[in-house]
Amino acid sequence: VIGGGPQGPGPAGPQPVIAGGPRGAAPPGPQPNVGGGPRGGTVPAPIPPVFTDSKGYFSITGLAAGSWNLQIQANGYVAQPYGQLLPDGPGSPITLTGGQVMKGANVILTPAASVGGRVRDNLDQPLINVPVELLRGNYDAYGRPYYEPIGLTRTNDRGEYRMYWVPPGRYYLIAGRPGAGRDTAYTPAGIPVPKVAGYAFYPGVTELKDGREIDLQPGTDLRTIDVSVTMKAQTFAIRGKVIDSRSGRTPTKTNVSAEPGDPGLTFGYGRTTGLVNQNYDEATGSFELRNLLPGTYSVSAEVLESSAGGVNTEAAGTIAVTITNSDVNGLALSVVPGTAIQGRMR
Repeated sequence: VIGGGPQGPGPAGPQPVIAGGPRGAAPPGPQPNVGGGPRGGTVPAPIPPVFTDSKGYFSITGLAAGSWNLQIQANGYVAQPYGQLLPDGPGSPITLTGGQVMKGANVILTPAASVGGRVRDNLDQPLINVPVELLRGNYDAYGRPYYEPIGLTRTNDRGEYRMYWVPPGRYYLIAGRPGAGRDTAYTPAGIPVPKVAGYAFYPGVTELKDGREIDLQPGTDLRTIDVSVTMKAQTFAIRGKVIDSRSGRTPTKTNVSAEPGDPGLTFGYGRTTGLVNQNYDEATGSFELRNLLPGTYSVSAEVLESSAGGVNTEAAGTIAVTITNSDVNGLALSVVPGTAIQGRMR
C-alpha cells in the first residue's frame, strides 16, 4: 500500500501490525492512508492509497505543490517511509513544485519476521490465555535503559502463540506478564480458564538479566521459542512502617507501592490515583504489600497533598527490598520533603 500524507508529527500512513497488536493498534492487514495535504495551509480531502502493479510500479497523481511524505507498506514487510536511512528513523519529505513530475521514488522493503512457540507449566501442560509479549531495549529521555513492549498476543487452547510482521531486531520475550489485563477466558461449557499467577522470560527464568535474547533477522520465522511458566507461583508480602523524617511521626495521606527493579517489568503493586491507598494505615503508619513474586523491588512512599492545581508530592522515600523465599517484615521507610535548588544560568 502506498499513500501520501502532509508533513508533520506522527505517521502519515499505514503502520506495521503484530499479531495480537501493539497496544491500541489497528487490526492486522493493510490500513488505508488518510493523510493528504502539503505542509501549511488547509489540508485537502484525504488521498486514497494506491497499489503497485505486478512489477512493483506505482503512480500518485493530482498532488498540490508542497512538501509530502510517502509511506509504503506491503503484507509481510516492514512498513517504512520514503527516504528512511535507519530502522525506526524518519523519512525524507518529497518537495514538489507546480506541474513537476517526480520519477524514481524507489523503495527497497525489508521482510518482516515472525516468532511463535508454546507456553507450558512445570508439568508440560499447555497454559491457555496467557499474555506473551516482545520487549525491545531502549533508552528514555534521561539516558536510562528500559524495555518497551513491541508486540502482544495470547496463547490458544494448545498453549501456542504466534506474532507476525515483527520488525527485525533483538528482543526478549516474556510470558504471563502480570498486569497485562484481560477478562477471564471461558471454555465452551462456560467454565473459567484458570489464570496464571507467575511469569517467565524466555526460556523460563524470572529475571530479564538471565533471559535469552532473540535475534530476529529479516524474513525469519522462529517457531520453537517455548517458555516454561510456573502457573501458581508462591507469592510473598512486604510489611513495614512509614516515618516522617521531619517529625518522627506517621504521615497521613500516603501512598505506598512496590515497583520491580527489573527494567523489563513496568507494572506496579499498590499504586492508586487517590490520596490514600488501601495498603497504608494512617492511624499506625503501617503498610502491607501482598502477592509479590520473588525478586528485587523498589518500595516507595509518597506523602500527598491536594491543592487547586491537583495532587502534589509533599515528601517521599524509597528503599530497595529483595524477596527470596519468605515475607519481609519490619521495614522502616523514612520520607523526606522535597527541597529547592537555586542558582543562576549565564
